[in-house]
Amino acid sequence: MLEPAPGGGSDPQSRTDLAAARGAAGFPTIADFRRDNRAAFKAVFRAFVLLCRKLDLFGGELLAVDGTRLKAVNSRSRNFSREGLATYLAAADARLERYLVELDEIDRGEDGAGTGRGDTLATKIARLREQRQASAALLGQLEDSGEGQIWLTDPDARLMVAHSKVTVGYNAQVAVDAKHSLIVEQHVTNACNDMGLLAPTAGAAMEALGVERIDAVADMGYHSGDDIVACEAAGITPYIPRPHRATAVGNGLFPKERFRYDPVADAYHCPGGQVLDTRYASVTRGHLSVQYSSSAACAGCQIKARCTKGRWRRINRGEHEAVIERMAARLAERPGILTIRKSTVEHPFGSIKQWMNQGAFLMRGLDKVRAEFSLTALAYNLRRAIPHRRASVDPRRAGLNRASKCVVLMPDMAPTTLIPTSPRLDTHDTRLAPLPTAALEPPEESFRTVSMVKWEKLKLRQTVWLRARPMVQTQSAF
Repeated sequence: MLEPAPGGGSDPQSRTDLAAARGAAGFPTIADFRRDNRAAFKAVFRAFVLLCRKLDLFGGELLAVDGTRLKAVNSRSRNFSREGLATYLAAADARLERYLVELDEIDRGEDGAGTGRGDTLATKIARLREQRQASAALLGQLEDSGEGQIWLTDPDARLMVAHSKVTVGYNAQVAVDAKHSLIVEQHVTNACNDMGLLAPTAGAAMEALGVERIDAVADMGYHSGDDIVACEAAGITPYIPRPHRATAVGNGLFPKERFRYDPVADAYHCPGGQVLDTRYASVTRGHLSVQYSSSAACAGCQIKARCTKGRWRRINRGEHEAVIERMAARLAERPGILTIRKSTVEHPFGSIKQWMNQGAFLMRGLDKVRAEFSLTALAYNLRRAIPHRRASVDPRRAGLNRASKCVVLMPDMAPTTLIPTSPRLDTHDTRLAPLPTAALEPPEESFRTVSMVKWEKLKLRQTVWLRARPMVQTQSAF
């Protein structure tokens, strides 16, 4: 190993030689550290969540759950599906047949082409046979594994749709606490949609927060009867808007919500005042469903054209319909909770993708990708938690910004002795309240200007007025 030159190795040549020796010796880089220690990142993230819990940075009342698609290290050209491979093999066989026929005509001298064309066809046939053999091997792997797709660069990545765009990536799930938009739970999966992921994500977050019951809000992509039942069984109260997946809504007909269910009579009342009491039970993909209809009621209905284009209207009721209706009633009582969801859970995704420039993964494989996202979520929580912790510990730091003058709470004075100097005061400390702009100047002689306080961190000068108190010498806390 090279040793530094005498005098500390300050000359450029010695520094260059030492850097080259370190590179040749295989010193760990950031990528090596991230790969070799990936098993510890999830534990470190969980430890920081527990620390934030001790610092009372979590509300523990409402969770916002959502997922985002992050690009993987895999191009779409390196993706092969079972249907695509079968189509390619059929086209390759047709091309081989056409090349062989043309080659036979050249051998018989019927097309008048020279020997150069024959050599070109022979090369194409050899190359096409190699490609066909490789494609047939990939199709055999898919049939043996039971998967629908295969990826050559990152085998764990999947083809996903995000904002009407198809990308190759992973599905990153987060559960964010509504108090300070801190991530409580996160994990990465290669599931192409969010259905079935609410209960495990919110359940893990509830365990990390140490609460027995909690509310969870998500978008309609999580709407699943089985998942809603699992949430209620785990002590999670879900709030998910119901999607309109039926064709009736798209055709301008009455939606299912216009039909009222009567649990006593086990029948539906339609918008025309008729009763749908004929029932047919069926099992679809392991789920029981009951169909309600009445051909006699629909035959003489005056508004049938607004209800159905067939002979009669059918209403399907799933086995978890009662749970879904109960959740819809809760959501109607709290319509603003969906707005809270957007402002809470979209903040981490926007920060991670735009501010942290983490719109794509740098590692391959599901285990490594999970470790990478754990490190990303940890960095986000660190950056997010420090300002809130400072504000809760030292109220003097609450609300300081570059755009306006702010009040400073002196430790030896009551909150009533403070006059905020800006209506734009942004603080979580309830002891401070913004006053009108007229308070920017001392309104009477009982107020005196203490000083222009210099804020060391932001390099700002803040003006603070304190109510004068007889025989008391006020000292600034700075």
